[in-house]
Amino acid sequence: MKNLLLVTLLMVFAIVSFGQTKKILLEELTTTLCGFCPPKSIDLERLADSTDEVIIVVHHAGFGKDAMTCPPATAFASAFAPNHFPSMTIDRIKFDSVPGYYTKKVGVSMMAFKWADTSIAILNHTSPKATVEIEKQFNQSTREISGNIKVKFISQVNPGDLRINLYIIEDSVVGDTGNYDYDQKNYATNDPKYPELKGKSLIYYKAHNDVLRAAPLGDWGASGVIPANPVVGTVYSKSFQYTLPQKYDNVKGNIVEPHRIYLVAFVSYYDADTWKRNVLNAEKVNLTGQGSSMIEKTENSYNISVYPNPANEFTNVNFNLSNNSDIKIELYNQTGQQIAILAEAYYESGNYRLTVNTALLNQGVYYLKIEDNNQQHTTKIVVVH
Repeated sequence: MKNLLLVTLLMVFAIVSFGQTKKILLEELTTTLCGFCPPKSIDLERLADSTDEVIIVVHHAGFGKDAMTCPPATAFASAFAPNHFPSMTIDRIKFDSVPGYYTKKVGVSMMAFKWADTSIAILNHTSPKATVEIEKQFNQSTREISGNIKVKFISQVNPGDLRINLYIIEDSVVGDTGNYDYDQKNYATNDPKYPELKGKSLIYYKAHNDVLRAAPLGDWGASGVIPANPVVGTVYSKSFQYTLPQKYDNVKGNIVEPHRIYLVAFVSYYDADTWKRNVLNAEKVNLTGQGSSMIEKTENSYNISVYPNPANEFTNVNFNLSNNSDIKIELYNQTGQQIAILAEAYYESGNYRLTVNTALLNQGVYYLKIEDNNQQHTTKIVVVH
């Protein structure tokens, strides 16, 4: 079965042309008091699991506050001021959901049912105008994080107050139960699309992901680094320092584990008009380089993207090789069993596309692993029929 699957799954493996990677910054406004929010939070996590080109930041603010509310989250909620929840910005772009009704409240809130579709559409039709790179160091003894954020413009952009931003976010945030500090209110107790929420009007010891903890370069980023008219090809750099606390909440919070911390850097405009603070590009790295997938993974140096994901009949896996190398690509199921070896050969540097015939796979979650002599990366593929 494994050999047969190998032959039928490997449909196309050819050099294709891709530009620099564009990544979407999705920023959710929510709190533990928002009973309508858990289903959309799950949708966001499913989207993030399906592609490395979507970066999620969750601002615990706006709908009251909880134990994870922090000053930059409050500033974000105050600026975008949605009037219902869950709410989301996509690269801080203003969208028109209803013809003739084009307000900032619609702009931030209307995407509640089309976050994934809109993000994928942007990725498919938008070329990046700048790249973002994070250089980081972490001193385990002092818990000091330091480094540089580098922004390089690869095409001309509109002039303006361009800023370099840095967020510190944390995964799997759990605290002691009680008073909606960490326990999540939930109204979707009987929705078949979210079986994990069934019968849970209150989710005790909820693990909250992508939680914004700090903005070391300020709520709206560092000004004065990038000129109003940046020069194409020029790299603009901003250094940063941040001391990771033992706890963010000394009353009910747990110890902050460095491997659950991520750095999110992005370049954006700043303007008195909230909806002119658009994000040009973003990047995300794990503080310690440790992955959370079932199979060990490193930072996405292969620039892997998967679309469509979830997949039905097929999915395309795009990736880049920066050097000539012996490459092995494998497919695993959710239990860690190898399903097939999709490629194992010597390949020259370049951009590649692998089309996988998912019609032959059972519905479920799979992991595609690509590795060479020096590194490996794993990405999740969801198959639905």
